[in-house]
Amino acid sequence: MFWRRAERPLSPDERQEYEYHRARLLARHSGHLTAGLIRCLEANASKLARHPEIRTRKWGLNMRGKRAAKAAHTTIRKRGGTPGDQGRAAIRWNRQARKRDREKGKQWRVGQALQNGTY
Repeated sequence: MFWRRAERPLSPDERQEYEYHRARLLARHSGHLTAGLIRCLEANASKLARHPEIRTRKWGLNMRGKRAAKAAHTTIRKRGGTPGDQGRAAIRWNRQARKRDREKGKQWRVGQALQNGTY
């Protein structure tokens, strides 16, 4: 059974914000309103009223980044890989390089690059 947390009532400021967003969303979808859509729009208005940070650019960019990462991980999985393998390999290589630097100094790197500086 699914349990839902009891919602606390909106404060007067949140209520005013809720009414604003509800009217705005209902006006946007006025041509094709159904009972289910109205409930969804009212839930969206309530969420916008309770959490004003969701309207910020920072929050939107954060969500966009998460969506992009999810898409990238899905692509990696479809190819048979595991997300993060390349990153973990780079971390491992850097850890080994730092260990060699501590033990042998940085002279071990000579000869690792070609004359023009590329690998």
